[in-house]
Amino acid sequence: RAVCRQTRISEDMAFLCGLLHDIGFAALLFSAARIKSAPPLTEMWSEIDLLHEQGSKLVTKLWGLPPELSTIVGAHHHVHTGVTSRMAAVVTVSDYLTGRFELSIVGPADAEGNPTPGDTVIDVDVSDSRSLLGLDDNVLSRVIAEVEPQMAEIAAERPPK
Repeated sequence: RAVCRQTRISEDMAFLCGLLHDIGFAALLFSAARIKSAPPLTEMWSEIDLLHEQGSKLVTKLWGLPPELSTIVGAHHHVHTGVTSRMAAVVTVSDYLTGRFELSIVGPADAEGNPTPGDTVIDVDVSDSRSLLGLDDNVLSRVIAEVEPQMAEIAAERPPK
């Protein structure tokens, strides 16, 4: 919502896209948990990460949500054009911010006990999205200042690593 206020984009639709863009992770994990002979999560994580966009698109379609929303969540790590591009850019910048505050989705622990990366936002996509939205460093700093107290509160509620 904070990004939307700086870019004059509908907060409600963008919030819904942001909320649901990674729902594919939950759907894929739920599906994998139902398979009796499924390999360990550490072996499946890269495929789950790779497929989560398609999973998000499928879930939102099954729920009967607007096609525009399904398009955005179904390719939120890819460059968008046309009518969905600004909304997808908001999701990309918001995804970047969750990573900045160490609140991104991560996978199972590796052999050293470190979480496996997941849902990585590529710097060039963040740069392109910021450019499309007109989010220069000053505007992004205002967004960060606005969301920082909320992010700290969320981080404090997380279980210890």
